[in-house]
Amino acid sequence: MINNNTQFLIENESRNRYIKNLVLGLTGNSLLLFQLVENHGKVLYDLIKQEVTYVSNRKTFFVYGGTETDTREQIRSIAEKERDAIIVASYGVYSTGINIRNLHNIVFASPSKSRIRNLQSIGRGLRRSETKEAATHANEELDWPNLNKYREDNEKLAETKNAGNRIVLIGDSITEGWSNFDPEFFTRNNLINRGISGQTSPQMLIRFKQDAIHLNPKLIVINAGTNDIAANTGPSSPEMVIDNITSMAEIAMKHSINVALSTILPVEKYEWNKIVDDAPEKIEKVNSALEDYCGSNNLVFINYYSAMVNDRKGLRSAYGNDGVHPTKEGYDVMAFVLKNTISGLI
Repeated sequence: MINNNTQFLIENESRNRYIKNLVLGLTGNSLLLFQLVENHGKVLYDLIKQEVTYVSNRKTFFVYGGTETDTREQIRSIAEKERDAIIVASYGVYSTGINIRNLHNIVFASPSKSRIRNLQSIGRGLRRSETKEAATHANEELDWPNLNKYREDNEKLAETKNAGNRIVLIGDSITEGWSNFDPEFFTRNNLINRGISGQTSPQMLIRFKQDAIHLNPKLIVINAGTNDIAANTGPSSPEMVIDNITSMAEIAMKHSINVALSTILPVEKYEWNKIVDDAPEKIEKVNSALEDYCGSNNLVFINYYSAMVNDRKGLRSAYGNDGVHPTKEGYDVMAFVLKNTISGLI
C-alpha cells in the first residue's frame, strides 16, 4: 500500500524530470536507486532512456527483482568497463544482488527517512573504490552544485533589512563576471550576484532555493543554459535545459516571487569543446521555448540575444573577445536591455 505522500512524490512530473536531468548531468558511472518498480523505477528509466537515445550513446540499464541472475552479471560486467553508464536499480537488488565496483555517483530517487539505509547504500558504493585517491576525489565532488560558495554571504544578507527591494541574478560565469566589470551597476540597483562560473542548469536548480528564494527578493533573474549546450557536465539537450529553467521559475512562482527568464547569449562555437557543432541551433531552440513559456505564464522575458547576435548567430565581436563571455561593452548592452525590460522594478 502506497501512502499519499509517497504517491505524490513518485507521480510528481517536475520531480521526475529533475531526477532525470540530475542523473544525465553527472559525469561517470551513475546508480539511480528506486523502491517501486512499475510506479517509479520504470517511469524514471523510460525518461532517461528516451533522453539518452536522443543526445548520446550512454549505456543505460534497468535492474530489479525480476531481472535474471545471468542478466545482472552481464550488466555488472559491462558497467565496470564503462566510464559513463547509468544503472537504474531497485534498493533490494542493489543491496543484495548486484555489485558494481566502478561506481562514481549514487542518486536516491525514492523518498526514505531511514538514515541507516541511506548510509549503507552510500557505504556499499564507496567500498568499491580501490584506492584512497578515489575516495578523496569523491569527497571533493560532494558539493557538485557549489552550495558553499555563497553560504556565508547569504547568512549575512538574511540579517539586513533591505530584503524586499533586492533583485537576485542567478547564473553562470556570464552573471558572475558582470559585477566585476560593473560593480556600481549592482550596488546602485540593489542587485545580488549569484553566478558561478562553469555551472549548468541542473547545478543551479539544486542551489536555487538557497541562493535565490531564501534571500526573499522582489525579483529573480535567471540566466542559464550556455554551459549545458557546451556539455560542461555531460551531454544535454535543449529540452533538458528548458525543463531545469522552467522548474526554477515554478519554484519562484510557488513562493510568490517575481521571476524573469533571460535568453542564452549567442554563441557560434565553444572553443573549449569544439565537438559541439550545433550550438546556434540549440540556443535558438531554448530561447524560443523560454519566450513562449514566459508569454504563457505572464513572466518577464529578457532578450539579450537579439541585441548581441551577429549574422552568423554568434556573439558580436564588439561585445565579446572569446565568442561566449561579454566584455565591458557587452555588459553595457546587457545592462541597457535589463533596465528597459524590468524598468518598473529597477
